[in-house]
Amino acid sequence: MSSAFSIREALQGRLHDCAANAGFRCSHTEDLIRDFAASLTHYREEDVPLFPEVYMLSNSADLSTLAPSASSHVIGRVPIVNADAGKVLKNTATLAENGWSIYIVKTPEGNEFEYGVFRSQRHSIATSAEDSMYGLGPTSPIIVIRNRGLLTVEIVDSNKNRCTVSLTSSLPAPSPLAAHIQMFAESALTNVKSGYKAQMIPYLIGILTSHLQRGHGTLAAVIQKDVDAIPGDLADGVWLRPPVHLADCYVAAVGSQTAESLAELQAAESLLNGMFNSDGVVVFSNDGRILAFRVFLNPTPVERSKIPDKGGGRRRTFSLMQERVKSGSLLAAFFRSQDGSTDCKKAN
Repeated sequence: MSSAFSIREALQGRLHDCAANAGFRCSHTEDLIRDFAASLTHYREEDVPLFPEVYMLSNSADLSTLAPSASSHVIGRVPIVNADAGKVLKNTATLAENGWSIYIVKTPEGNEFEYGVFRSQRHSIATSAEDSMYGLGPTSPIIVIRNRGLLTVEIVDSNKNRCTVSLTSSLPAPSPLAAHIQMFAESALTNVKSGYKAQMIPYLIGILTSHLQRGHGTLAAVIQKDVDAIPGDLADGVWLRPPVHLADCYVAAVGSQTAESLAELQAAESLLNGMFNSDGVVVFSNDGRILAFRVFLNPTPVERSKIPDKGGGRRRTFSLMQERVKSGSLLAAFFRSQDGSTDCKKAN
């Protein structure tokens, strides 16, 4: 006796609800959402993982509303019947980086889907297309489909409904990535005195998400802003003199909007990206400065007795960081594994 099993029907049923909640009433659109969701859980080109965001639009006019004055480029069309999500991704996924995203929308004739790329965020302090879509209302439904970890996709719509699709044997649960990054960002900006603090939290969440999504695994920590000397338990690393004043660069860029200030902010972001691509812990102060990277932690005998002696090195280091959050030497600790699982702990 032989048998076969596919998640196609179960996935189709769940995503039918996602599409209906967003405001889409088209079986072909539902099929395409299903195929994008399945493809984005593990999408690669030349064995390199890619993380494009796909915007499913109900109206082509919404593209200019999402990204006014921003560039967009039509790449092609696919038939509405059995639309080929793989072809769309093959022609667009490598382009959907650094502020570019994929869009797909039914043509006015109704027999094809048009697809292309558009500038979903002009620069890191500009309003993103996702933020813009929340104000469009129920008459212009939009769905965003994106990878959120190993075999995990998040679908968010313009009504702020979220659905996490997990193609693993784990129990279904929302992706914790956004919550963990927000927790860490808020801790890293606790002592920012500027009136721009409320704006800077979503900004930092955005750049951290972009960097961490593509990383090979990450550890990051937050310490007190008024630490003058390098703490002894964090001394094994590269400490910057002076630190990267990310918060100050952000305030200058938002306040002046000059090309020079935006370039300075982008330069700081580039340094942060390089630090996240290094081994060890990236250390922030809680006033929005980046202090150090490639920091390696050595447990004391007492700490060694409290952390597991098995498991990956990054996860064991995070266990040590959690102990130091409890003791007060760290204000927050963030962990992302190579397979995409995340955790964050912060001091009470």
